[in-house]
Amino acid sequence: MVPGVDELLDEFHGVSVFSKLDLRAGYHKICVAPEDAYKSAFRTVDNHFKFLVMPFSFYNAPLTFQSSNNFFVKLSKCIFGVPIVDYLGHVISADGVAADPAKLQAIVDWPPLRSITELRAFLGLTGYYSRFVQHYAAIVGPLSDLLKGRYFHWSFVATAAFSALKSAMMQLPVLSLPDFTLPFDITTDASQVVIRAVLSQNRRLLAFFSKKLGSRMHTTSAYNREMYAISKSVRKWRQYLLGRKFHIFTD
Repeated sequence: MVPGVDELLDEFHGVSVFSKLDLRAGYHKICVAPEDAYKSAFRTVDNHFKFLVMPFSFYNAPLTFQSSNNFFVKLSKCIFGVPIVDYLGHVISADGVAADPAKLQAIVDWPPLRSITELRAFLGLTGYYSRFVQHYAAIVGPLSDLLKGRYFHWSFVATAAFSALKSAMMQLPVLSLPDFTLPFDITTDASQVVIRAVLSQNRRLLAFFSKKLGSRMHTTSAYNREMYAISKSVRKWRQYLLGRKFHIFTD
């Protein structure tokens, strides 16, 4: 199984010197079996086409690529022995992990949204960095509500949320990387609208999590909402907590 982004970032704890290799041609070094090429066929206004080499969109492409060998690196794109490196839309250093400034600038410079398609693209990019934003679900709520209808209706509330989300993206913290020799701390909170949680170790921030509550949860007791926040947080970070001691702080 190909590991997720969070799992890959977690591997960098305790590392202060980095190197990065770029493989020459990458996926295009792997040929599609001639008898299977027709399965990748697609049509354009000009003609029918099929892939002769492996594209990024194939479901099993990452696993196939990882199991291959005899590849060569492109030296001009390699870096060695540096204290900071960009990786999967993040910047890694001995201090921890930060969001890529170029990606954040793209969010800040994003033009006004005019369609559901543009909204989905914007939320897709900001959602990738939601672990850095403490109140992400609350901020993005008015925007995600626009996805529920058949038509795109922009409003002053959506404009305020759009600006607030951009502002939040300009103030993201550097998150520490987990130390699996230490216990984890989870601090949770719940309101009538959202639940929130913080994962930390020795007061070092590791990640934020938030989720908008459904309408059924709005009328339940504060006790149930607080328990729901604990349950969702533990499930969210189960890969850190299974088989390890951890503390939960709630009001």
